[in-house]
Amino acid sequence: MMMTQPNTGPAAPAAHHVGAALAAARQALIRGDAPPSRPWRAAGRGQAPPLQRGWRQHIQGLAAWLGCAAIAVAPALAAGRPVIVLMTDFGHRADSAAICKGVMLGINPELTVVDLTQDVPHFDIATGALLLEGTVQYYPKGTAFVAVVDPGVGTNRRSIAARTQSGHFLVGPDNGLLSLALEKMGVDEVREITNQSLFNQLDPLSNTFHGRDVYSPVAAHLASGTAFETVGPVITDWIRLARSVPARAEGVLRGEATYTDTVFGNIATNIPSEWIAGLGVQPGDYVDVRVGSKRLVMRYARTFGEVELGEILLYPSSRSVLDLAIRQGDFAVTFGIQIHDPIEIRKFTAH
Repeated sequence: MMMTQPNTGPAAPAAHHVGAALAAARQALIRGDAPPSRPWRAAGRGQAPPLQRGWRQHIQGLAAWLGCAAIAVAPALAAGRPVIVLMTDFGHRADSAAICKGVMLGINPELTVVDLTQDVPHFDIATGALLLEGTVQYYPKGTAFVAVVDPGVGTNRRSIAARTQSGHFLVGPDNGLLSLALEKMGVDEVREITNQSLFNQLDPLSNTFHGRDVYSPVAAHLASGTAFETVGPVITDWIRLARSVPARAEGVLRGEATYTDTVFGNIATNIPSEWIAGLGVQPGDYVDVRVGSKRLVMRYARTFGEVELGEILLYPSSRSVLDLAIRQGDFAVTFGIQIHDPIEIRKFTAH
């Protein structure tokens, strides 16, 4: 189907000229300085649209000149803005997370700051590590992650920054919190944070708020283009969390509870979801699940709507592991499940 546009102005320049203009404007956005006042004249032929005030308006004006909605330029603008993802156990009732974001934006107002979550269970390094591990891959190269679950703040534990082989930055305490994500994404280099010129300059260095004074400002500098080598010396003995390894034998899958969904109460296991086929289990079949000292019989289903309200189920999660849930209920609270409780799964057979 051919589409036409009303003839409201001069012919648009060739596509490659337009691309060059947009690229020049985007690079100016990344650098933080103003592009040429008439980028379209440098890029190709055609009459310039009316002069706009401010260099951001130049980009919007160019888009309108091409017959595009201004909103179409938003992804290009966003693509030029450095991104930081913040994960903490601070919660939302205190001002701590907002202060961390303010420190970042004070260093670079062009940052895009995204919440991973501020609701990691207090002091739960293992859960924080799992959440971080499952998130990094979805963000573009150059994104910096600030992770703060730090029961040892102010002690002799180190602060570290890591660069992954995928080009992401991870910043946080050296207590294992970053380790699962580093193992998944591949380690390029890990450095101890010692360069105090990269710290928060508005307050004295606190013994209890390194999220504000160390991790947020360092991540803001890295996301904004500061050389990674300036952070501090390279280290190789950073702390790794021990990871429980699932196992399978004839007729049984063994693993453990690794994470509680604090919103819905579902329990994540470390058992790969594809292993269920080895038990000869199909959706709708019943399975015998032992969690800690409890034995439960439930259906294996592909999704919650395949069981009745209030019914327990085993299902393949979006993280490609097997999870336990109650449809519209809280599995963890109902059955008192704790992280690291052992789990065994068998195909149910009536005796």
